[in-house]
Amino acid sequence: MVDKPMNGHARDVDAPTATEKVVASIWSDVLQRPEFDKGDNFYVSGGDSLTSMITIFRVGEHFRVELPQDALANAPTLVEFCSLVDRVLSATPANLNTATPG
Repeated sequence: MVDKPMNGHARDVDAPTATEKVVASIWSDVLQRPEFDKGDNFYVSGGDSLTSMITIFRVGEHFRVELPQDALANAPTLVEFCSLVDRVLSATPANLNTATPG
């Protein structure tokens, strides 16, 4: 979907965010699948309880945040999970989180 902001320049509102790019890369590595779209579901894409724990650990390690163990169960699509990650990042004090998305 293309949106035209007030300045007249078109932008792709569906372009992946920096967080989505990182998380999709981790999902690709863990699930051995080449790419993911925003609406892709981790579990429908082959994820299970073990791969979800590995993924949550790796995403937390990359962004230097602690994610709840049930993060993927509660936010199974790429866009939902990344939104959760972004909320955790924004709630993490700057002195504890020195990683930047992307």
